[in-house]
Amino acid sequence: MFLSAPVTSLAPNPSWIPRDTPRGIPVSTTELYAAAYSPELNTVAAVGQTGTDRRVLTSQDGGFTWVRVNSGNDAVSWRSIVWAPGLGVFVAVCLPNPQGIMYSTDGLSWTSYIPTGFYPGQWQDICWSPQLGRLLACNPSGGGGGSGIMYSDDNANWTFVNVGFVNSWRSCAWSPSLGLFAVGGGGGTNPNMITSPTGAAGTWTSRGLVGGSITSVWAPMIWVDELGFFIAARSDGLGGSGQVATSTDGVNWTVTTVTGLSNSVSRIAYAPGYGFMAGAGGALYYSVDGFNWTLTANFGSGFSPRGLVWASGTNSFVAVSTNNSDQAVKTWTAFIET
Repeated sequence: MFLSAPVTSLAPNPSWIPRDTPRGIPVSTTELYAAAYSPELNTVAAVGQTGTDRRVLTSQDGGFTWVRVNSGNDAVSWRSIVWAPGLGVFVAVCLPNPQGIMYSTDGLSWTSYIPTGFYPGQWQDICWSPQLGRLLACNPSGGGGGSGIMYSDDNANWTFVNVGFVNSWRSCAWSPSLGLFAVGGGGGTNPNMITSPTGAAGTWTSRGLVGGSITSVWAPMIWVDELGFFIAARSDGLGGSGQVATSTDGVNWTVTTVTGLSNSVSRIAYAPGYGFMAGAGGALYYSVDGFNWTLTANFGSGFSPRGLVWASGTNSFVAVSTNNSDQAVKTWTAFIET
Protein backbone atom coordinates (compact mmCIF):
# COMPACT_ATOMS: atom_id res chain seq x y z
CA MET A 1 0.00 0.00 0.00
CA PHE A 2 1.50 3.30 -1.05
CA LEU A 3 0.82 6.90 -0.18
CA SER A 4 0.10 9.41 -2.91
CA ALA A 5 -1.27 12.94 -2.85
CA PRO A 6 -3.86 13.69 -3.90
CA VAL A 7 -5.70 10.37 -3.67
CA THR A 8 -7.19 9.40 -7.01
CA SER A 9 -8.19 5.74 -6.66
CA LEU A 10 -9.11 3.24 -3.99
CA ALA A 11 -6.02 1.89 -2.30
CA PRO A 12 -5.85 -1.66 -0.93
CA ASN A 13 -7.34 -2.24 2.51
CA PRO A 14 -4.79 -2.21 5.32
CA SER A 15 -4.30 -5.24 7.50
CA TRP A 16 -5.23 -4.67 11.13
CA ILE A 17 -2.84 -6.16 13.69
CA PRO A 18 -4.07 -6.93 17.21
CA ARG A 19 -2.02 -5.65 20.12
CA ASP A 20 -1.72 -7.42 23.44
CA THR A 21 -3.22 -6.05 26.63
CA PRO A 22 -0.61 -3.83 28.33
CA ARG A 23 1.05 -5.57 31.24
CA GLY A 24 -0.43 -4.95 34.65
CA ILE A 25 -3.97 -4.33 33.42
CA PRO A 26 -6.37 -6.84 35.01
CA VAL A 27 -9.60 -8.17 33.58
CA SER A 28 -12.81 -6.15 33.97
CA THR A 29 -10.91 -2.95 33.35
CA THR A 30 -10.90 0.22 31.31
CA GLU A 31 -13.01 0.54 28.19
CA LEU A 32 -11.10 2.88 25.91
CA TYR A 33 -13.33 5.52 24.37
CA ALA A 34 -11.14 8.04 22.53
CA ALA A 35 -7.59 8.61 21.30
CA ALA A 36 -5.45 11.54 20.18
CA TYR A 37 -2.04 11.78 18.55
CA SER A 38 0.77 14.27 19.17
CA PRO A 39 3.18 14.56 16.22
CA GLU A 40 5.59 16.53 18.41
CA LEU A 41 5.77 13.72 20.96
CA ASN A 42 5.01 10.89 18.49
CA THR A 43 2.60 9.68 21.17
CA VAL A 44 -0.92 8.27 21.07
CA ALA A 45 -2.91 8.85 24.25
CA ALA A 46 -6.13 6.88 24.76
CA VAL A 47 -8.70 7.61 27.48
CA GLY A 48 -11.44 5.41 28.85
CA GLN A 49 -14.54 4.99 30.93
CA THR A 50 -16.04 2.55 33.47
CA GLY A 51 -14.09 0.11 35.61
CA THR A 52 -11.95 0.98 38.61
CA ASP A 53 -8.50 1.00 37.07
CA ARG A 54 -6.32 3.64 35.49
CA ARG A 55 -8.06 5.12 32.49
CA VAL A 56 -5.23 6.36 30.28
CA LEU A 57 -2.96 4.35 28.00
CA THR A 58 -0.12 5.81 25.94
CA SER A 59 1.94 4.48 23.06
CA GLN A 60 5.03 5.99 21.46
CA ASP A 61 5.42 3.49 18.64
CA GLY A 62 2.13 3.69 16.75
CA GLY A 63 0.24 1.27 18.96
CA PHE A 64 2.84 -1.51 19.11
CA THR A 65 3.32 -1.20 22.86
CA TRP A 66 1.27 0.59 25.50
CA VAL A 67 1.86 1.95 28.99
CA ARG A 68 -0.87 2.30 31.58
CA VAL A 69 -0.62 5.59 33.44
CA ASN A 70 -2.38 7.35 36.29
CA SER A 71 -5.06 9.69 34.94
CA GLY A 72 -5.20 11.78 38.07
CA ASN A 73 -8.86 10.86 38.54
CA ASP A 74 -9.81 7.24 37.94
CA ALA A 75 -13.44 7.78 38.93
CA VAL A 76 -14.21 9.72 35.75
CA SER A 77 -15.55 8.51 32.40
CA TRP A 78 -13.23 10.33 30.02
CA ARG A 79 -15.03 10.73 26.73
CA SER A 80 -12.89 12.71 24.28
CA ILE A 81 -9.29 13.89 23.95
CA VAL A 82 -7.34 16.26 21.71
CA TRP A 83 -3.74 17.34 21.29
CA ALA A 84 -3.32 21.15 21.44
CA PRO A 85 0.15 21.86 20.02
CA GLY A 86 -0.02 25.58 20.73
CA LEU A 87 -0.39 24.81 24.43
CA GLY A 88 1.75 21.67 24.33
CA VAL A 89 -0.85 19.51 26.06
CA PHE A 90 -3.30 16.66 25.63
CA VAL A 91 -6.70 17.77 26.97
CA ALA A 92 -9.57 15.39 27.79
CA VAL A 93 -13.21 16.00 28.75
CA CYS A 94 -15.64 13.68 30.50
CA LEU A 95 -19.18 12.67 31.33
CA PRO A 96 -20.87 14.22 34.41
CA ASN A 97 -18.36 14.57 37.21
CA PRO A 98 -17.00 17.50 39.21
CA GLN A 99 -13.52 16.85 37.78
CA GLY A 100 -14.34 17.86 34.23
CA ILE A 101 -10.95 18.43 32.56
CA MET A 102 -7.60 16.67 32.62
CA TYR A 103 -4.41 17.45 30.76
CA SER A 104 -0.88 16.20 30.20
CA THR A 105 2.23 17.64 28.56
CA ASP A 106 3.75 14.24 27.84
CA GLY A 107 0.92 11.68 27.95
CA LEU A 108 2.42 10.13 31.09
CA SER A 109 1.66 12.56 33.91
CA TRP A 110 -1.91 13.85 34.11
CA THR A 111 -3.68 16.55 36.11
CA SER A 112 -7.44 16.93 36.50
CA TYR A 113 -9.17 20.10 37.64
CA ILE A 114 -12.49 21.90 37.94
CA PRO A 115 -12.78 25.05 35.80
CA THR A 116 -14.42 28.08 37.38
CA GLY A 117 -18.18 27.85 36.88
CA PHE A 118 -17.85 24.42 35.35
CA TYR A 119 -21.09 22.70 34.35
CA PRO A 120 -20.70 18.92 34.93
CA GLY A 121 -22.48 17.88 31.76
CA GLN A 122 -21.87 15.14 29.24
CA TRP A 123 -18.93 16.69 27.40
CA GLN A 124 -18.68 14.47 24.33
CA ASP A 125 -16.11 16.04 22.03
CA ILE A 126 -13.26 18.53 22.04
CA CYS A 127 -11.28 20.16 19.22
CA TRP A 128 -8.44 22.65 18.77
CA SER A 129 -8.05 25.76 16.61
CA PRO A 130 -4.37 26.53 15.94
CA GLN A 131 -5.25 29.89 14.35
CA LEU A 132 -7.17 31.06 17.42
CA GLY A 133 -5.13 29.09 19.94
CA ARG A 134 -8.45 27.88 21.31
CA LEU A 135 -9.93 24.66 22.68
CA LEU A 136 -13.65 24.10 22.17
CA ALA A 137 -15.87 21.34 23.60
CA CYS A 138 -19.54 20.43 23.12
CA ASN A 139 -22.16 18.92 25.38
CA PRO A 140 -25.32 17.01 24.34
CA SER A 141 -27.03 17.59 27.67
CA GLY A 142 -27.16 21.37 27.21
CA GLY A 143 -25.02 22.49 30.08
CA GLY A 144 -24.46 26.00 31.36
CA GLY A 145 -28.07 27.10 30.96
CA GLY A 146 -28.64 25.31 27.69
CA SER A 147 -25.37 26.42 26.12
CA GLY A 148 -23.74 23.14 25.19
CA ILE A 149 -20.38 24.83 24.36
CA MET A 150 -17.30 25.84 26.30
CA TYR A 151 -13.94 27.18 25.12
CA SER A 152 -10.54 28.07 26.52
CA ASP A 153 -7.37 29.76 25.26
CA ASP A 154 -5.10 28.57 28.05
CA ASN A 155 -6.57 25.29 29.37
CA ALA A 156 -7.14 27.03 32.70
CA ASN A 157 -9.98 29.50 32.20
CA TRP A 158 -13.06 28.26 30.36
CA THR A 159 -15.95 30.30 28.98
CA PHE A 160 -19.40 28.71 28.83
CA VAL A 161 -21.46 29.92 25.89
CA ASN A 162 -25.17 29.91 25.22
CA VAL A 163 -25.17 29.32 21.48
CA GLY A 164 -28.85 30.19 21.18
CA PHE A 165 -29.90 26.84 19.76
CA VAL A 166 -31.03 23.78 21.71
CA ASN A 167 -29.79 20.43 20.46
CA SER A 168 -27.84 17.37 21.51
CA TRP A 169 -24.42 18.70 20.49
CA ARG A 170 -22.05 15.74 20.07
CA SER A 171 -19.25 16.59 17.65
CA CYS A 172 -17.03 19.55 16.82
CA ALA A 173 -14.25 20.40 14.37
CA TRP A 174 -12.21 23.40 13.24
CA SER A 175 -11.42 24.33 9.63
CA PRO A 176 -8.12 26.23 9.28
CA SER A 177 -8.86 27.32 5.71
CA LEU A 178 -12.39 28.54 6.50
CA GLY A 179 -11.56 29.88 9.94
CA LEU A 180 -14.66 28.22 11.32
CA PHE A 181 -15.83 25.93 14.10
CA ALA A 182 -18.59 23.47 13.17
CA VAL A 183 -20.64 21.61 15.77
CA GLY A 184 -22.97 18.73 14.95
CA GLY A 185 -25.94 17.32 16.82
CA GLY A 186 -29.27 15.70 16.18
CA GLY A 187 -31.96 13.56 17.67
CA GLY A 188 -35.08 15.46 16.68
CA THR A 189 -34.38 19.18 17.12
CA ASN A 190 -33.30 21.68 14.49
CA PRO A 191 -30.70 22.87 13.68
CA ASN A 192 -28.42 19.85 13.36
CA MET A 193 -25.37 21.96 12.53
CA ILE A 194 -24.11 25.28 13.87
CA THR A 195 -20.97 27.24 13.03
CA SER A 196 -18.93 30.05 14.53
CA PRO A 197 -15.70 31.84 13.56
CA THR A 198 -14.63 32.13 17.23
CA GLY A 199 -16.92 30.02 19.43
CA ALA A 200 -17.90 33.11 21.42
CA ALA A 201 -21.42 34.10 22.40
CA GLY A 202 -23.39 35.85 19.66
CA THR A 203 -21.30 34.36 16.84
CA TRP A 204 -23.13 31.07 16.30
CA THR A 205 -25.26 30.50 13.19
CA SER A 206 -27.63 27.62 12.46
CA ARG A 207 -27.06 25.60 9.29
CA GLY A 208 -29.57 23.42 7.51
CA LEU A 209 -28.95 19.99 6.03
CA VAL A 210 -30.05 19.25 2.49
CA GLY A 211 -31.38 15.70 2.32
CA GLY A 212 -31.05 14.89 5.99
CA SER A 213 -33.48 14.02 8.77
CA ILE A 214 -33.65 16.03 12.00
CA THR A 215 -33.77 12.73 13.90
CA SER A 216 -30.31 11.74 12.64
CA VAL A 217 -27.33 12.29 14.92
CA TRP A 218 -24.25 13.73 13.19
CA ALA A 219 -21.20 12.63 15.11
CA PRO A 220 -18.30 12.17 14.68
CA MET A 221 -17.09 15.09 12.56
CA ILE A 222 -13.70 16.14 11.18
CA TRP A 223 -12.31 18.72 8.75
CA VAL A 224 -10.19 17.29 5.91
CA ASP A 225 -7.85 19.98 4.64
CA GLU A 226 -6.57 17.94 1.71
CA LEU A 227 -10.10 17.46 0.33
CA GLY A 228 -11.45 20.80 1.52
CA PHE A 229 -14.57 19.78 3.42
CA PHE A 230 -16.15 19.02 6.77
CA ILE A 231 -17.48 15.49 6.99
CA ALA A 232 -19.81 14.13 9.68
CA ALA A 233 -21.16 10.60 9.79
CA ARG A 234 -24.44 9.28 11.15
CA SER A 235 -24.14 7.60 14.52
CA ASP A 236 -27.75 7.05 15.63
CA GLY A 237 -28.11 3.53 14.21
CA LEU A 238 -31.85 4.04 13.74
CA GLY A 239 -32.15 2.17 10.47
CA GLY A 240 -31.47 2.88 6.85
CA SER A 241 -28.15 3.15 5.08
CA GLY A 242 -24.99 4.85 6.17
CA GLN A 243 -24.91 8.59 5.52
CA VAL A 244 -22.42 11.44 5.65
CA ALA A 245 -23.03 15.18 5.84
CA THR A 246 -20.42 17.28 4.06
CA SER A 247 -19.74 20.97 3.57
CA THR A 248 -17.00 22.84 1.73
CA ASP A 249 -17.88 26.21 3.23
CA GLY A 250 -19.51 25.39 6.58
CA VAL A 251 -22.67 27.11 5.37
CA ASN A 252 -24.22 24.63 2.97
CA TRP A 253 -24.41 21.02 4.14
CA THR A 254 -25.42 18.07 1.99
CA VAL A 255 -26.39 14.63 3.24
CA THR A 256 -25.30 11.74 1.02
CA THR A 257 -26.29 8.10 1.37
CA VAL A 258 -23.02 6.23 1.00
CA THR A 259 -22.14 2.70 -0.02
CA GLY A 260 -20.62 0.14 2.30
CA LEU A 261 -20.81 2.10 5.59
CA SER A 262 -22.88 1.46 8.71
CA ASN A 263 -25.27 4.12 10.08
CA SER A 264 -23.77 3.87 13.56
CA VAL A 265 -20.30 5.38 13.10
CA SER A 266 -18.49 6.05 16.36
CA ARG A 267 -15.25 7.58 15.10
CA ILE A 268 -13.65 8.75 11.87
CA ALA A 269 -10.03 9.58 11.01
CA TYR A 270 -8.17 10.71 7.90
CA ALA A 271 -4.64 10.05 6.69
CA PRO A 272 -3.37 12.65 4.16
CA GLY A 273 -2.66 11.06 0.82
CA TYR A 274 -4.31 7.81 1.81
CA GLY A 275 -7.91 8.14 2.90
CA PHE A 276 -10.46 7.69 5.68
CA MET A 277 -10.95 5.07 8.34
CA ALA A 278 -14.22 4.80 10.28
CA GLY A 279 -15.23 2.66 13.22
CA ALA A 280 -18.82 1.42 13.56
CA GLY A 281 -20.17 -1.36 15.75
CA GLY A 282 -17.57 -4.10 15.71
CA ALA A 283 -16.06 -3.15 12.36
CA LEU A 284 -13.67 -0.77 10.62
CA TYR A 285 -14.29 0.75 7.20
CA TYR A 286 -11.99 2.40 4.66
CA SER A 287 -12.65 5.07 2.02
CA VAL A 288 -10.59 7.26 -0.28
CA ASP A 289 -13.19 10.00 -0.75
CA GLY A 290 -15.59 9.64 2.18
CA PHE A 291 -18.45 8.47 -0.05
CA ASN A 292 -17.45 4.97 -1.17
CA TRP A 293 -16.61 2.69 1.73
CA THR A 294 -15.19 -0.82 2.06
CA LEU A 295 -15.28 -3.08 5.10
CA THR A 296 -11.66 -3.59 6.13
CA ALA A 297 -12.05 -5.51 9.40
CA ASN A 298 -14.96 -7.13 11.21
CA PHE A 299 -14.27 -7.92 14.85
CA GLY A 300 -17.82 -8.74 15.93
CA SER A 301 -19.34 -7.82 19.27
CA GLY A 302 -16.06 -8.22 21.17
CA PHE A 303 -14.57 -5.00 19.80
CA SER A 304 -16.16 -1.57 19.36
CA PRO A 305 -13.60 0.87 17.89
CA ARG A 306 -14.57 4.07 19.71
CA GLY A 307 -11.12 5.60 19.52
CA LEU A 308 -9.51 5.94 16.09
CA VAL A 309 -6.56 8.12 15.14
CA TRP A 310 -3.94 8.54 12.42
CA ALA A 311 -0.38 8.49 13.80
CA SER A 312 1.73 10.14 11.11
CA GLY A 313 5.06 9.40 12.78
CA THR A 314 4.58 5.67 12.30
CA ASN A 315 2.28 5.75 9.25
CA SER A 316 -0.40 3.92 11.17
CA PHE A 317 -4.07 4.04 12.04
CA VAL A 318 -4.60 3.14 15.69
CA ALA A 319 -7.96 1.90 16.98
CA VAL A 320 -8.87 1.38 20.64
CA SER A 321 -11.86 -0.46 21.97
CA THR A 322 -14.82 -0.37 24.30
CA ASN A 323 -17.31 -3.22 24.75
CA ASN A 324 -14.77 -6.00 25.08
CA SER A 325 -16.46 -9.38 25.42
CA ASP A 326 -13.43 -10.89 27.14
CA GLN A 327 -13.08 -7.90 29.51
CA ALA A 328 -9.58 -6.99 28.36
CA VAL A 329 -8.21 -3.80 26.88
CA LYS A 330 -7.80 -4.14 23.13
CA THR A 331 -5.93 -2.02 20.62
CA TRP A 332 -5.36 -2.63 16.93
CA THR A 333 -2.92 -1.05 14.48
CA ALA A 334 -2.85 -0.80 10.69
CA PHE A 335 0.47 0.22 9.19
CA ILE A 336 0.75 1.69 5.70
CA GLU A 337 3.80 0.91 3.64
CA THR A 338 5.61 3.85 2.05
